[in-house]
Amino acid sequence: MGTRRKNRPRQQHIVPQMHLSCFANANNQVCVYQKGKLPRWTAVAKTATERDFHEFSIGDSKSDFQFEDTLANIENRAARVRQKMIKRVAASQDDIAIWALFVASTFLRTRKVRKNVSSRLGKEVARELRSHENLLEIQYQFLKRGTIVPLAEVENRVGKQLDVILASPAFLHLSGFHTNMPSLAHSICQKVWHIVEAGGSSSFLTSDCPVTTAQIRDRQLFLGYGFGLPTTTVFFAIDTKHLFIATPPQVNWAAFLDPSDVNMINLMTIQYADREVYANEESEEIQRSVQENINQVVFGEHAYISKRDLAPQ
Repeated sequence: MGTRRKNRPRQQHIVPQMHLSCFANANNQVCVYQKGKLPRWTAVAKTATERDFHEFSIGDSKSDFQFEDTLANIENRAARVRQKMIKRVAASQDDIAIWALFVASTFLRTRKVRKNVSSRLGKEVARELRSHENLLEIQYQFLKRGTIVPLAEVENRVGKQLDVILASPAFLHLSGFHTNMPSLAHSICQKVWHIVEAGGSSSFLTSDCPVTTAQIRDRQLFLGYGFGLPTTTVFFAIDTKHLFIATPPQVNWAAFLDPSDVNMINLMTIQYADREVYANEESEEIQRSVQENINQVVFGEHAYISKRDLAPQ
């Protein structure tokens, strides 16, 4: 096991590397935009990465690259489906399933989702572990083994255990990943899928939170509605010219979007972004929009306020 870990990369992608490559220039670099900083060109291999982002070790529970392997498998299979979708080749049921898993996992693996999930689950775990009923149950289990432990000591031990759990956002984030991912994928599969293209010379952006949702009313986007709601539309730019849309049946989309609509989608992408926006060009217009609009959609405040929004049943 130690050899396996030793030979694995520690810098892990928050956004799928395959996805970032679709927005790269000929040198496989993307232009990175951040608030308060000048745009910079960065190699895809070094973009949107964090050391051991998908790893945790809590007592006997260790990730040991299991999530990296799962995500890599989905990503590799989705790369083939992506080509079919761009060419508008009929998708098999397996293709549909793997693409829905890819979109769902791309959303769930982000730092922005981790912040929301870790905060919410941390409070829930703390409330459960510190409940009087749980403390009495732990005390009773000690007593069954012939050990008398004062309730105050039980509470102290639980507090130390809780400190370890709360110190590992990765554990809180990933502990429900294998349940939430197929749940979101199922919601995506219930919608009607479209591939639309950016018209003229316009192009799509992506970010470190590349999957977005909205409800559409009077040609306006109202952001942050849950995946499981039947009126929610899911957006995911799959390269600079193609946008994947999963939408309610009654909503129609043209094959090409005019530049004003592309700008509206790009603004949503920037508003959803956590720290970084990615493009295959250096642009003052993009830079200005990032400075003014990045991270305006805060999960748990403006979007996905309910637990069911992130993990619809």
